[in-house]
Amino acid sequence: MEKSEGDEKREGLVVEMKRKNPVSDGEITSAMRSVAIEKGREFILILGVFLAIFFLFFLYLNFFSPPKISTSYSQETLTPLMPLQLSDGENYSYAKSDGQNFTYSLKAGYGCLEAYLSIENYSVFSGCLDNLGREKSGFAKTFEGMPFEEWMLSVKEGWSWGRNVTVLLEPPGIRSITQYYYRALGREKKFGRDTYLVRVSVLPENRTYFEWVDEGKRIMVASEDGKGGTVRLLSSVK
Repeated sequence: MEKSEGDEKREGLVVEMKRKNPVSDGEITSAMRSVAIEKGREFILILGVFLAIFFLFFLYLNFFSPPKISTSYSQETLTPLMPLQLSDGENYSYAKSDGQNFTYSLKAGYGCLEAYLSIENYSVFSGCLDNLGREKSGFAKTFEGMPFEEWMLSVKEGWSWGRNVTVLLEPPGIRSITQYYYRALGREKKFGRDTYLVRVSVLPENRTYFEWVDEGKRIMVASEDGKGGTVRLLSSVK
């Protein structure tokens, strides 16, 4: 087999190196092996650094990234006794025992009745209600102390109902389930209005609060949290 020009040049270079620096073939082989080992070490070092960076990035994504909170709802079936009694332009003003008074306002929206909570000059959108008082998402959202909730249309003497609110925190995958049990205790006159008194038991916190629901408008007239905190309806304006 004929040698290529490159092979001849390499052989000539080796011969020239031997002439100038007389060494054995074994020494040349050993030197070449040392160079190869050094290159291998460099490669392993670079690979190790890359793997370490990848591992730290993996830890960050799984343990140090901002947690995600999701909320889901499950509830027993409700049987509304009437359609939503609230209407566009109504405003309900409430007084709280802690001094943070607020207003619940209703405004016609696109295919629903929009509800807003206003505290001083700050207004927050709090729901989009259909004809049966349901959120357009299909579930009753739980905000304790809200002036109106879907279940209020179903209250009657002897009525009871339950629902669960599940909060999932990921990572690390912590699940919290809060159970609400509602029971109508009877009719009462409250601040001159005919109302239903409803007891709400919350588990696993083992606490109870009470709400008085207007028999006609089906909106909260008053509430007590069992610890001295109260809310009462001051006025309603159409």
